[in-house]
Amino acid sequence: MPTTCPPVRRCGTHAPGWIKGLHPSVADGQVTREVCYHWSNNCCRWKNNIKVKNCGAFYVYELQKTPACSLRYCVASNDPCSNYKSLNAADRLESYTGQSPVRCDQRDITPGWYRFTGVAGNPKMPTTCPPVRRCGTHAPGWIKGQHPSVADGEVTREICYHWSNNCCRWKNNIKVKNCGAFYVYELQKTPACSLRYCVASNSNNPCSNYKILSAADRLESFTGQSPVRCDQ
Repeated sequence: MPTTCPPVRRCGTHAPGWIKGLHPSVADGQVTREVCYHWSNNCCRWKNNIKVKNCGAFYVYELQKTPACSLRYCVASNDPCSNYKSLNAADRLESYTGQSPVRCDQRDITPGWYRFTGVAGNPKMPTTCPPVRRCGTHAPGWIKGQHPSVADGEVTREICYHWSNNCCRWKNNIKVKNCGAFYVYELQKTPACSLRYCVASNSNNPCSNYKILSAADRLESFTGQSPVRCDQ
């Protein structure tokens, strides 16, 4: 749902509803938020409370009947968490040394919001300087600073490109958003060639490097005792 007042006569109704306040983080659990309805130059002509929960990859809302007609819960149309292009990260990993052909995001990228896909886990850009000639290019790009939390919303981060013993030989700004289960990046064309946005190797990421443990007889409702098991 939007967190800013939409124009009237949108979302298929007369008075569109929006959340007055921020969406919760995963750690916040279920929270109560006020929903306002815009009509007659009043962004909060009517209002009611709902509950909201951040499920990591998406939000759920405990909706109530609206206070009157014609009012309706509205949905934000410009959230990059649901409006992005996928960008294969397999040859963008900082561990990737291939150089045939040498890629360049001044040619390969059309400015817009992207999510890195194609490798296990939650691929994201590195926040430390990668070696040169990695990620399928000459000068790999990395984020100078930390990734945002969900509560931070969209943030601006500086991208540095490593070349000639200088971890920030070139630089440009992009936007980043934490969508809970993944990150999206508003990528721009790189300042020169051959520069490329890099993806952190995630071999040490437990979200993509784990063993499967069957939970069938571990449920607290399971009463079987033959045999009695022990995790020592």
